[in-house]
Amino acid sequence: MNVRHLPVIFNIIWFEVCWIACVMLGNIAAVIVLSLILFTYLIVPKLRPEIWLLLAIFALGFTVDSVLISTGVLQQSSGGFFPPLWLSVLWLAFATTINHSLKSLMDKKLLFLLLALVGGPLSYKVGVNLTDIQFGLGPWLSLSVLAAVWLVAGYMILMMYFRWKTYAISQA
Repeated sequence: MNVRHLPVIFNIIWFEVCWIACVMLGNIAAVIVLSLILFTYLIVPKLRPEIWLLLAIFALGFTVDSVLISTGVLQQSSGGFFPPLWLSVLWLAFATTINHSLKSLMDKKLLFLLLALVGGPLSYKVGVNLTDIQFGLGPWLSLSVLAAVWLVAGYMILMMYFRWKTYAISQA
């Protein structure tokens, strides 16, 4: 294994641990994950410009999940129109992969969109099996809606990434 791949491997493992912790432990894990992300991005100067990309993707994810919940595609036992903290923090943890472990996919736009189209809904499917979030339209229709939503969200993430990258290069 090449040593230069270690940060990418660490980033993949980091996201998977965050996902499992947030899904299995809920808001308690979300607070810890959120604290670790903020701490890391504030103490590592090289990462600070990336905070804007993370915040943009977090805002997108919070909006997406809020719309999915308010329209009944996703349902939570606690009711309400806003996603639980743990679900929102997962978007922030996912955002940490965009310029790291997923960076090589960003130039392969169709491959990234395919990953979004399949991976996004599958992540929700596994989450539904492990949490109090449920599919409000039945599994197949909900997964179809999620696939369409993730395709659009994936495209928006690509746009955000390239806009951020252009800005970051101009500031360097």
